[in-house]
Amino acid sequence: MAARLGRVSTRVVASLIVLVIVFVAFTAKLIDVQVVQAASLESSAAQQLEATATITAQRGRILDRNGNVLAETVLRYTVVVDQRNVSDYVVSDTTITVASVAKKLADIANTDESTVLASLTGTKSYSVVLEGLDVDAYEKVHALDVPWLLFKASSYRTYPSGAVGGNLLGYLGSDSAALAGIEYAYDSCLTGTDGEETYVRSGSTSNVRLPGTTHVTTQAVNGGDVTLTIDRDVQWYAQQVAAQAAKKVSADWASVVVMEAKTGDLVAVADAPSVDPSNFLASSSDDRGARSFQDSFEPGSTFKSITASSALNEGVTTTKSKYKVAGSRTTSIGTTFSDAFSHGTLRLTTTGILRYSSNVGITMVGDDMSEKTRYQYLKSYGIGEPTAVAFPGETTGTLTNYKDWDAHSALTEMFGQGPVAASAVQVTGVYQALANGGSRISPRLVASCTGSDGTVATNAQATPVQVVSEDSADKTISMLETAVTQGGAPIAAVSGYRVAGKTGTAQIAENGKYLSNKYTLSFVGTAPAEDPQYVVGVFAYKAGEQTFTFASSFASVMSYVLKKFDVTPSTTKAAKLPITW
Repeated sequence: MAARLGRVSTRVVASLIVLVIVFVAFTAKLIDVQVVQAASLESSAAQQLEATATITAQRGRILDRNGNVLAETVLRYTVVVDQRNVSDYVVSDTTITVASVAKKLADIANTDESTVLASLTGTKSYSVVLEGLDVDAYEKVHALDVPWLLFKASSYRTYPSGAVGGNLLGYLGSDSAALAGIEYAYDSCLTGTDGEETYVRSGSTSNVRLPGTTHVTTQAVNGGDVTLTIDRDVQWYAQQVAAQAAKKVSADWASVVVMEAKTGDLVAVADAPSVDPSNFLASSSDDRGARSFQDSFEPGSTFKSITASSALNEGVTTTKSKYKVAGSRTTSIGTTFSDAFSHGTLRLTTTGILRYSSNVGITMVGDDMSEKTRYQYLKSYGIGEPTAVAFPGETTGTLTNYKDWDAHSALTEMFGQGPVAASAVQVTGVYQALANGGSRISPRLVASCTGSDGTVATNAQATPVQVVSEDSADKTISMLETAVTQGGAPIAAVSGYRVAGKTGTAQIAENGKYLSNKYTLSFVGTAPAEDPQYVVGVFAYKAGEQTFTFASSFASVMSYVLKKFDVTPSTTKAAKLPITW
């Protein structure tokens, strides 16, 4: 009996010892977890429950010179829920019911309350509650701080004026990457910097955002605004005229350029067909760019003004110098070129050569200048180099070195064919220089970038280049008035204003040969001629017919511009220079 009791006592003691050891171990572990590792474990747990979200920066706007919006980014928000997580919740001892949330959401979105409630209840893991909310509505919904509401932000680039300026503005791809135009060239100004916020998620499988835990760690910085020199109304009108002009002469495309004579600022650069940036895929790839900058062509007779002004500046001719002009001319290598109209020998002055747009005559005027001299004047007028705009994909045009001219091209260069080609903006820039007393200012399209903090970075105008003297430029303008006043292109006249300008009809070269039935038509001019304020160039490429009625497109745009900007009408008459002798 005693032996049996001894064995029981031994077992009890052993069990007690084991229990004591287990108790001590659990106690030690508890102390380690709650005391020794408490801070570390709390930090780890918090990190596991903390989430990070991006605050999307808004892309800047593109504005016209008057602050009218041509492009802007609009944020729209979608509100979604996992219906399995939707339930009543408590805030400051107050129970917020699902039904009350549905009513508040419906009121904010001005929609049906029962529809909202239905979207909240059920077992769907993804349910759209509200969509298309603007920023104001989103902020109101966000302020409710409902723990189980989730938000999806989407940015939409909109172009309020549609295709107005579309050829200049460019567009964004489906991934919001800038692909063309000003959107591409000034992407660094327009693009903002995304911010970041953190919040704590619930520890359950729902992982919903806990109310009151959102903390902005980095503020988003919105993109800057780009202000153009373009006037929206003039741009719209110019695009209408360009479209009409292309149709009138059965051309592949047409362009209209409007420039301030004294600053070089571009008021309109219109191409037809144009493109709606919000739906650019609807346009042919050939029509999505800005041909006024990106396409070059042999300009033809508009370049006769370069030859005439250069000769005046070199002192080898005057406005009244006399020439006996034949109907054609044969070069030293046996090639022949002629005037656009058949005639015998004409007694023309330099003024008359411009008025009748004689190819033969202008080569006689320029003969007294060396090829090197003529080449240097072409360069000074900006031919063969891109403009200061540096538009994406901009052409430099063509200016073959005079050392590579043959006997034929050395003559045809003087009337804008052969070794020369230019864009619509470049050709218009030649007349800006003439209208500005011989001082060329390479054009400007972007005036400034204004950061979201209000800092303005101005895009300075180009440094002026004195191409010819003021006297030579003024005399050239006076000669160009005869193209309008003495019968050359009377349809280019603008009532109440003196107009100086020049027609151009150039052949188009393809595969080494000139087409026999397609032309580049143009008219470039300035007004008022006695004190030029604006220069307008109109161009049509691959026109199916030659017609001087094309100059009426110039008159239409110039008239609109002069009236819009309230330019004082002319009070003097043009000098009546002799055109024959």
